[in-house]
Amino acid sequence: MFEEFLNPVNEELQSFAFSQSPYSVGHYVHFYYDFEDEKEENKTKIALFGVKEKTDDYDVDFTLIRKEFYQLKKGDWDSILVDFGDIEPGATFEDSCFAFHQVHQRLLKKGFVVIVIGNLPEFTYFQYRSFDGIRNNVNLSLVDAKFRLGDDTEILNSENILSKIISQPPHNLFEYTHFGHQAYYVAQEELNLIEHLNFDVIRLGDLMKKIRRVEPFLRESDLLAIDLSSIQASDFFSTPRPIPNGFNAREICALTRYAGSSHSLQSLYIYNYIEKFRLPDHLLFSQMIWYFIDGQNHQPEKVSFDDEHYFEKIHVPTVEQDLVFYHNLYTNQWWIEIKRLNDTAEDGIHRVPCHKKDYMQAVRGEVPDRFWKSFKKFY
Repeated sequence: MFEEFLNPVNEELQSFAFSQSPYSVGHYVHFYYDFEDEKEENKTKIALFGVKEKTDDYDVDFTLIRKEFYQLKKGDWDSILVDFGDIEPGATFEDSCFAFHQVHQRLLKKGFVVIVIGNLPEFTYFQYRSFDGIRNNVNLSLVDAKFRLGDDTEILNSENILSKIISQPPHNLFEYTHFGHQAYYVAQEELNLIEHLNFDVIRLGDLMKKIRRVEPFLRESDLLAIDLSSIQASDFFSTPRPIPNGFNAREICALTRYAGSSHSLQSLYIYNYIEKFRLPDHLLFSQMIWYFIDGQNHQPEKVSFDDEHYFEKIHVPTVEQDLVFYHNLYTNQWWIEIKRLNDTAEDGIHRVPCHKKDYMQAVRGEVPDRFWKSFKKFY
């Protein structure tokens, strides 16, 4: 049933891939995967597929993106990369959504990290719903110039995706982080709602100062969706509505690299693409995919927080709360400890990724917001 939803990469494009340099992605990528073969189960498996949906205004095709991607040189990679092709438009939008959900969830259950390229924002909802039955608490991150908090009583559309995710059962959303909103696209009431729900938002201006701010949030995210319209039009124009302000090419590639470096993140959806036959856009899109895969292949080693060779455990007393931080001496990553009251079991300890600035704030005697927001979710 899985294969019937996918249209494999055509032979001409496969031949193009194989004709590239032996050091290229084209020679590295597979176009078929035997799900019964478990010989390389210990390797990271990365799946790529496209999802298309008909619109009245334009056709959707990912051929030129794939051509540029296949020409890139692969890094020092040891993962298995499979390009499964595309989900073609169904007879109805509901058919397309069903096919997307089936394919995406099957790949997740088979242990793949999934990269999806598409045109419609609405598939973000089904990207999230694919984790139903896989995770009880799902951590979602979005990159978007605006919030999509439209009327959740209406049918799913591009403007109410987040409303549907929050309101529709099963209610699995635990952490939500929004990167790159622009104030003139966001109502104050929407910001107030997000704050009330203890979710995190980082506006575009703050990320332009330091893109690394995304890293702790992506470190605990299960899925990430990126709206290509959040990139400034001078760097990416192949979207339905290009905007003058947004991330630049270097920032969006750094963000996808951080996403790939996350041990938790299992799904990346890049959407709002339309074909405008602009080579720089094909190159940037393909490089975003490349950086995500490169991050997957260079993730920091997973080690126990109890390993004193890797971690220093720091106790910081404050007036309100005694805090515990963990600092990875090799990666310079930080975590803050949240402990359930009256729970002495190891599984009652939650280590939340944070910044060094949160630690420095605690040293000054202040309890950081990162602690309080996480604390409220557990109590």
